[in-house]
Amino acid sequence: MNSWIRNLFIGVIIAFSSQSILAQGSNVRDTTIFTPLVSLNFAGYLPAGDLVDRFGVNASIGASANFKSKANWLYGFEYAFHFSNKIEQDDILDGLKTDEGFILNSSGAPAAVNLFHRGHSLCLNFGRLFPVFGPNPNSGIAIRLGLGYWQHKIKIETNQDNIPQLNDDLRKGYDRLSSGLLIHQFLGYYYLSNSKLVNFYAGIDFNQGLLSSRRSYAIDEMRDISNDKRFDMQMGIRVGWIAPIYKRSPNEFYRY
Repeated sequence: MNSWIRNLFIGVIIAFSSQSILAQGSNVRDTTIFTPLVSLNFAGYLPAGDLVDRFGVNASIGASANFKSKANWLYGFEYAFHFSNKIEQDDILDGLKTDEGFILNSSGAPAAVNLFHRGHSLCLNFGRLFPVFGPNPNSGIAIRLGLGYWQHKIKIETNQDNIPQLNDDLRKGYDRLSSGLLIHQFLGYYYLSNSKLVNFYAGIDFNQGLLSSRRSYAIDEMRDISNDKRFDMQMGIRVGWIAPIYKRSPNEFYRY
């Protein structure tokens, strides 16, 4: 991961570790409250649309920083790192293989080459929490909508083999890097416990992407792909652990 992604996760972990200090004093049980909601999440997806031709079942890990208002409106942002080893478009390197099915390194020996799905998404969210089926008015069914950025590619890993035909520049002719507008929907359940110790959400996640190719030429297909457009979709289940950052209680005793 890039350094800024690592810093994001470090910040989330710090927020989680400080939860026991911050989560004091707010009356979660009886009243709706304003609170920041920092979370780590995991999702599993099935591809749809144009994505089924490139990737199979995939997953993501992410972090988010949202706010819940006293009126139970939700707003904030979310980052996710997408990954899998299920590549449907796994024939992109067939033209580099020998009759025996090997790709050779610079020494003429068979090289180990693996293909992976890698991607990123960043989304601004807005939604509403409806306080039903919960232990308090800060828990319930949540609906979120979002707009953002989605990028994915086929990562070609050569395991440190020196393969001239897959150097950094030539590899771009195979990786199918694509990016563009992300449209996001979430329907699920938020649980903020009265004890302030167990807080999570779970639900159904939907992503649609209006993506374009970011490469000019596909070497394996020997054609210009600079104008290729995609309508990628995926749907799945997302679960997250929440660290609500509550305000401290004012001191009950004062010294004069």
